[in-house]
Amino acid sequence: MTSIAELGEARVADSSGLVVEGPIGGIAVRLDAPAPSPGDDLPAKFKRSYAGSRVLITGGMGFIGGHVARRLVGLGAEVSVFDADVSKDRLSIVNDPSEALRSRLSLVRGDIRFAADLQAVLAVPFDYVFHFAAYAVIECSTQHPVDTIETNALGVVNLLEALRHAPWRPKSITFASTDKVYGEMGTSSYSEESPLRGIGVYDAAKLAGDVFARMYSEVFGLPTVVIRLCNVFGPHDHNVAFRLIPKALSRIYRGDDPEPPVLYYDSLNHWRDYIYVDDAVDAFLLVGSRNRCRGHVYNVAAATHAPTAQILKDLVDCAAALEASHDPKRRAAIERNGIRIEMRNGVPGVVAIDRQHLDGSKLRALGFAPKTSFADGLARTVAFYRSLYRPPPERCADCIDDREALARA
Repeated sequence: MTSIAELGEARVADSSGLVVEGPIGGIAVRLDAPAPSPGDDLPAKFKRSYAGSRVLITGGMGFIGGHVARRLVGLGAEVSVFDADVSKDRLSIVNDPSEALRSRLSLVRGDIRFAADLQAVLAVPFDYVFHFAAYAVIECSTQHPVDTIETNALGVVNLLEALRHAPWRPKSITFASTDKVYGEMGTSSYSEESPLRGIGVYDAAKLAGDVFARMYSEVFGLPTVVIRLCNVFGPHDHNVAFRLIPKALSRIYRGDDPEPPVLYYDSLNHWRDYIYVDDAVDAFLLVGSRNRCRGHVYNVAAATHAPTAQILKDLVDCAAALEASHDPKRRAAIERNGIRIEMRNGVPGVVAIDRQHLDGSKLRALGFAPKTSFADGLARTVAFYRSLYRPPPERCADCIDDREALARA
């Protein structure tokens, strides 16, 4: 794929729409991460741990929670999904007809902010609990700080209090945290012992929930495990308004004519970690099933560490290559469009972090390693969104509802 160094001149549009020609400077070519290794024989171990178990997933209609639900159902677990929106018309892997997943789950509507909702769902025992329910849109968190804190911090307390007072105790309670809790990097990478300096509204709220989860382990003996995630990508991420990869692919495939993905000028020097969703699911199931993980924090290291501009360039190249066998005209348009670089005013209250990079050696010691290279994961992701937005004629009748929902998103 083309390196950033080959991007050359860029068309930069300021907030008034004025287009200025200028070079993309100050960005190094991506340093590729080590090639993924197959790791331990995790599927067999997961089968032994989760087959026949009862599992609760909060936020299970969301991107990662939905993928965890699918995997656990496939392993033979009895899965309950607790979510504020469990409706049939929500865009979710749970509602994808091709997955046939919804009918195999127990769906419970409830809000993590309300203790009574949690007490009701926890009236029956569960072997494992995975917590994904969160206010997840960073750009909106500054407009709704109370909702963000109530969900991402106090929601953790509500869940743990309900579990502390339950007449039963799960084997593990696994929490999805984020690399945002570390704030701006002071070293080459974050270890689990790095200072927590996240100061944005979303960052601080997740940081508080992260600390509360560990406190309930130390003080009350609950079997909590915290996973600090990097950027996760893959099929069925429907946050097309804000998240980099689904947003870019919606611009390429949503309309009759492809639009170029947008890279904001103030993000040119941002570096991030990326991991494919199936590998992130492996990490959750691994720490959830190991007794030795209770009370610990684990970073989920990436398959790739790269600047945002390179990620979008790789995405454009991948989408264009896929169109070679589908729509040569669209392929030419995708290549011609490239990436649109725009100026923007900063989002009030959002604290942008320039570089984030996780040290995953602690989790690797348990036998974890990403199995999916960034290139392979991106190819699968692009193919999914192409099929979602531009289904073949024989599938169009089955996709009307999804496409109407996408139009509203």
